[in-house]
Amino acid sequence: MNDKNLLPRLFGEALSRLRTAKDMNRAQLARLTGQQHIRITQFEQGQVDPRLSTVLDLAKALGVKPGELLDDMAEKLIEAEKEANSQK
Repeated sequence: MNDKNLLPRLFGEALSRLRTAKDMNRAQLARLTGQQHIRITQFEQGQVDPRLSTVLDLAKALGVKPGELLDDMAEKLIEAEKEANSQK
């Protein structure tokens, strides 16, 4: 898989989905994690790849296990790889 932006984009989608499901805005999530608001936006837009410690902080702030962020991302990555392989 050549798309180096795929993982951050998939993580961002999962983060955004979980945040909105918790009726939380980006500013609230930023406050709970000690991140800047712009950084939350960058994560959700797939512009920045978070560190593992940040993933843990985000999950804690959202009240979910880190796996909830990563499992959704992994499922979509597998789907994307299958689709890419079927087009070869």
